[in-house]
Amino acid sequence: METIKEIRNRLGYTQKQFGELLGVDQVTVNRWENDKTRPSKLAQRQLDRLRR
Repeated sequence: METIKEIRNRLGYTQKQFGELLGVDQVTVNRWENDKTRPSKLAQRQLDRLRR
């Protein structure tokens, strides 16, 4: 399964841009990528759509 960082890199976004796309802060994206926190259910659904 593609990681959050892999999705972001495939789309060519910075953490800030990716956060704006998902409606979260850059710090939140960084925490997801470094396994400090997990995405909310809403964010996870958005990420699942981006994996396709």
